[in-house]
Amino acid sequence: MNIRHLLTVMFSLLTPLYSASLFAEEPVANEKKENIAVYYSEPITVTAEKREEDIQKVPVSVTAYSGSQIEDAGIADIGELQTYIPNLSDFHFGPRGGSESHLIIRGIGSLLGDSSVGFYVDDVSYLSGVSFNMTDFYDIERIELLRGPQGTLYGRNALGGVINIITRKPTNDFDVRAGLSFGDYDYRKYHARLNVPVVMDKLFFSLSGSYSERDGFVENVLTGEAVDFREGLSGRAKLRWMPADSLDITLGISGDRIRDGSYAIGPLDQIRNDPYNVSHDFPDGYSNSDQTRQDLRIVYKAPGFTVTSITGLLQHSLESMNDQDFTPMDFFYNDYKKDTDQMTQELQFSSPDDNDSQLKWIGGAYLYKKDVWNDFDDVTRPDFLDFYSGGQLSALMLDIEMHSLLEGDVDTYGGALFGQATYTLFDKLDLTAGLRLEYEESSAELLKSQEIAISGLGLPNLPVYLADPFIGPVLGPLVYEGPVSTIDEKVDYTELLPKFTIAYRHSEGVMTYATAAKGFRSGGFNVYLQGSSDPDDLIYGPEYSWNYEAGIKSSWLDNRLVCNAAVFYIDYKDQQVIQLLGSSETVTSNAAKSTSRGFEIELAAKPARGLDLIASYGYTDASFDQYRDPGKGAVYDDKKVLMVPEHDYLLAAQYRHALSPSLSLFGRVELHGTGEFYWNYENSEMQEAYELVNARIGAEFEHFDVYFWVKNLLEQEYETIAFEFPVLGWLAQPGNPRTIGLTLNGRF
Repeated sequence: MNIRHLLTVMFSLLTPLYSASLFAEEPVANEKKENIAVYYSEPITVTAEKREEDIQKVPVSVTAYSGSQIEDAGIADIGELQTYIPNLSDFHFGPRGGSESHLIIRGIGSLLGDSSVGFYVDDVSYLSGVSFNMTDFYDIERIELLRGPQGTLYGRNALGGVINIITRKPTNDFDVRAGLSFGDYDYRKYHARLNVPVVMDKLFFSLSGSYSERDGFVENVLTGEAVDFREGLSGRAKLRWMPADSLDITLGISGDRIRDGSYAIGPLDQIRNDPYNVSHDFPDGYSNSDQTRQDLRIVYKAPGFTVTSITGLLQHSLESMNDQDFTPMDFFYNDYKKDTDQMTQELQFSSPDDNDSQLKWIGGAYLYKKDVWNDFDDVTRPDFLDFYSGGQLSALMLDIEMHSLLEGDVDTYGGALFGQATYTLFDKLDLTAGLRLEYEESSAELLKSQEIAISGLGLPNLPVYLADPFIGPVLGPLVYEGPVSTIDEKVDYTELLPKFTIAYRHSEGVMTYATAAKGFRSGGFNVYLQGSSDPDDLIYGPEYSWNYEAGIKSSWLDNRLVCNAAVFYIDYKDQQVIQLLGSSETVTSNAAKSTSRGFEIELAAKPARGLDLIASYGYTDASFDQYRDPGKGAVYDDKKVLMVPEHDYLLAAQYRHALSPSLSLFGRVELHGTGEFYWNYENSEMQEAYELVNARIGAEFEHFDVYFWVKNLLEQEYETIAFEFPVLGWLAQPGNPRTIGLTLNGRF
């Protein structure tokens, strides 16, 4: 990718639109794009610190995208969001709802267990990472990403940061919207929204939904069928009641249905040479996920304070069956079922948002409960056992299949008390202190066993003993039940999570700040561990971080230029890492300490009417200070933390011009860059730096829009994940190829 090529693409898209503006009359914006005539960047109101504030006045490193900005960029999900936010990475792979999203912010992330990044939709926490990538971006009001530990206000498992997704609320306006997108790989997406004021100023209702499907990008050459096809259906209903000016009650119900294919994974060398073809002997892989969510938000504004209650219920179920060796050989497959139920309840007391007092405060209590039921069958097929035995089993005409079984519950519950206050001196200096007391208790009751099925006995020269418990009859398979073991463990944690911030407003448009905050991620159980019953192997403890940060938020030239920047230093200890146990099994343990340092900078400019220029850059240097893996006899001190890009950047130019009151032209082009990073602790296997180019051009009418778009315009090849598998070696999944499509939107 060279910059000359990029500039050529940018100017070829934007020059015709910009040239048209030189001869056009004064533009008049339509209802949908009424900000065309605005010369300045309109402020975004966020609730990053659980109160409504201008993003430029919040002393936190936060990036926010409004609903219209999400639509302009064509951001569809969390996986695409990462390229728009500095120092954020999402290494999700495989089917949605069937595997965790590995979110990493500033070098802080997790590969197994609970996420290190908090994930909230309408202020309700998603306690399980498998739910993150089921969230389709439709009917969104805004998305906020907070970098650095947010433990004081958000609690456990937010030591990397927090993602807040806020969906649109029902309002007084009657509104009907619908959209259709279609593209190559037989991609189709439909979405719609209805907003109805049932009783003006009192009762409102909204209903929205989305359906999408596409063929897979990767073909199984053994069957000629796509591996990673997708189909998803989502719906959301909201009822909002405002019986008085001081009371606002919103009930939300939503659901997601995912019917995806399997893992588009193959040998790393093959993926790099031929990214979109794999050879899997298991042709019928699938991942079916269903999720429902109910939330109730009650806000009461009393004289002098506000009370907010947020109640959330979420249920998630998964059924999947997938190839687990990702080769033409019939070695392994997996049959997995999982059910997750969670309940959260938060009660907040805060000073009013429009409070002019020197003191602003918020405090409250939080309760949660999560129950996870697992039914796991890891199957080792006869071909692998014969391969492992050097062909001895086939010589004896034996077929042996092994099942490693795990079934049971992991239950977690906890609570917290929290408070944070900001005191203003001299109308310019803000001093903030916060503290959270967090308690969590988790228990695991799991049954582990093995079954061995033997069939195909062909031993004519040997006597057959019908009573032999291992060989059994010649006719039919015999099932031998191996030893049964159980996990019946309970752990609990009590943590204090403080935060301290000082901010100074030099002028109306310039603020500097410094902050220190502690982060905490709870421990857990190595539930899939088969080779050990040692309690030290079954349980791993919490991990902690201290984040030290200084930043500036500034706006210039009557808000035509906004520049925000932050530098950070993170001390990360008792880090949960994956270590070798025995000859092939791995275990999560608190065996590492690392340091992450870096910065991010974000720029937004409006140099001319309708023209937006956007740039961001993030740099992270994350290295292990101490890390030893006795099972491998390896020392990883001073090695780079895996899966942390050294840098990332975004350059985007967007132009919107109104030719008439009912017609606007739109063009946007983007360059996303990701720096090199390592796939393993040894730092021997890496992903080279790469760039992606996206473009979008369209016409916007009073009630109708049409856009042509392309993602990964220059067909960049890269890997979304790579890992080393025992016996089989390195495996990987390719990034998405170039995709082209058309989007039609209507408003009534």
